[in-house]
Amino acid sequence: MHLTGKTVFIAGGTSGLGLASAHEFAARGASIVIGGRRGDLAETIAATLPDALGVELDISSLESVESATAKAIERYGSIHVNVNTAGVNTDVPIVDHDGTASVRIPELRAAFHSMVNINLVGTFNMMSVAASTMLANEADENGERGVIINTSSSAGMEGAAWMTGYAGTKAGIVGYTLPAARDVAGLGIRINTIIAGGFLTPMLGPRGSSEYLDAVSKEIPNPQRIGRPAEFAQLAIHLAENTYMNGESVRIDGGIRLR
Repeated sequence: MHLTGKTVFIAGGTSGLGLASAHEFAARGASIVIGGRRGDLAETIAATLPDALGVELDISSLESVESATAKAIERYGSIHVNVNTAGVNTDVPIVDHDGTASVRIPELRAAFHSMVNINLVGTFNMMSVAASTMLANEADENGERGVIINTSSSAGMEGAAWMTGYAGTKAGIVGYTLPAARDVAGLGIRINTIIAGGFLTPMLGPRGSSEYLDAVSKEIPNPQRIGRPAEFAQLAIHLAENTYMNGESVRIDGGIRLR
């Protein structure tokens, strides 16, 4: 898909991978819709881009997704690309350190439900509403009406200990990819997923210490460093532009496999 003049809706566009994607797509001449839980921050960031709209967005809420999409349509008339980077990550094993079932611990149970509602339900909400919206677009010279790009994690492929809850939600996004692409087969919409390794984003949280990053970097085959958000964004651009990429889950992680 040619991106100049197209509208790109980025869920989770106020930081990290989503923010980097907003800048890369804007550089290609696209209009950008930045969706984030903090609507004021989304508006502030949008004001720094050539042509952008900031909207409050909670992807776990269908009402919020519908409202944000309606604002995007009101401003730009259509959505051509939807990039879903919004997500949360909390350590939730099946049992806690003392052997207590995690589901019996209110804080861990709540954290797990939050990851399911945002990572899994939220991604499904965005895909569903975005695809329905894209069907109203006029097909371009390649027969394309829209592109959806989701975000998974290497944890969803080989999650480490204490990542069980998070890994399950990210594996589910990979599981969405091919059947979702088949749901809209022949309708001019492509759906792909980026399986991201470690990237320098706020989601690293306590794992963002220099000691932790140095230890992880040594296990990455090449290059031996944590990923840069712009590198994720470059892959998102490729998935949007390459008309033959469909139903794929593509890793970008320097070749690392989690132990």
